[in-house]
Amino acid sequence: MDWLKHQQKPNGCFNTRGRLLHNELKGGVDDEVSLACYVTAACMESGSDTSDPVVKKGLKCIQKEPLQNATTYKLALKAYVYTLADDVENRAAVMEKLYEKASKADGLLYWTQDTKSDSESYWSKAKSVEVEMTSYVLLSLASIKNPTNQQLGDMAAIIRWLSRQQNSRGGFSSTQDTVVALQAMSMFASHTMVKGGKTTIEVTNEKGFQHRFHVDDDNRLLQQKIQLPEIPGEYTITATGRGTVIAQVTQVHNTLPAAKEDAFDMSAKPQCMKGDNMVIAVEFSYKGGRPCTNMALLEVKFLSGYELAEKSASDLMKLPMVNRVEKGEDSVSIYIEKVTNQTQTLEIHAERKVPVSGLKPAMISIFDYYMKEEEKTISYLVTC
Repeated sequence: MDWLKHQQKPNGCFNTRGRLLHNELKGGVDDEVSLACYVTAACMESGSDTSDPVVKKGLKCIQKEPLQNATTYKLALKAYVYTLADDVENRAAVMEKLYEKASKADGLLYWTQDTKSDSESYWSKAKSVEVEMTSYVLLSLASIKNPTNQQLGDMAAIIRWLSRQQNSRGGFSSTQDTVVALQAMSMFASHTMVKGGKTTIEVTNEKGFQHRFHVDDDNRLLQQKIQLPEIPGEYTITATGRGTVIAQVTQVHNTLPAAKEDAFDMSAKPQCMKGDNMVIAVEFSYKGGRPCTNMALLEVKFLSGYELAEKSASDLMKLPMVNRVEKGEDSVSIYIEKVTNQTQTLEIHAERKVPVSGLKPAMISIFDYYMKEEEKTISYLVTC
């Protein structure tokens, strides 16, 4: 708090320090109002109130921007800050603007990018921002101490949309939207939690399949799942009892990459070494519409029988461009700080653990961590 106080300007906004890893993010680097929202909300979440000088000045910075100039993303941030500050007048004005921009369909409620101001941004392609914006609105509604039935209904409609964006492991598109979404969903749960509530969810089909899930206080935080016996098929989900649960159906399958203009140039040159070793030289560069990517993820799948050589991970971590290396059983994931239009090369050493005949090609992919639609996948094959 003391350090943040020294970063605050006389007008209540904050100095930008460091570098934002997500280079298309609406707040932070180029936009001092969004940065003020982040910091002011963090201060209030940490126990400060509007009498705190940092919060008081931060609110002045946030209020100085006319609402008609604010993007949907900034409106969502402002709504949350005003809710925490118990600023009823400003919150009502922001929420009115947000509801004008809301998307409503089939019992769902959510927010998307502004058509005019954001459509040219590459970030507008990312689902991540829509999850984050919608989650901030949910936080604004769920942070009210005694929400009305209308507000509870709106929260439920948002939850229905958010649960559709959630993957089978509980996350969303990126770390950032996942953190905000889970915080918002947890806040919603505090309003709908029924102590002593018991719910039975029954899954059936016309061919006689039947399974019951029981949810109560003892297991309400436990994820329960079953494998459906037949796909495709028509199933009915029925809930009885008291409480709030989320039921999700997940289908996972592999597809060939769709034909589209590549955002990266990439090539792989595998070479046999002495013994049972192999080195794969991967060259890559960015050719999309921005000066550089955000953090990028290079995923290398090894040929059958091979795995990452023992020293390769530590050698890769010595390179300035590499932030992190994660070793899998038959693959390696390399986190790269950014990719530019200049060609970069990584040498990945693999060692053979099990001889396998009739090898099939293995895949190498690279993608922008925050914009996964910008990606490139290639295959390689060599017999040593």
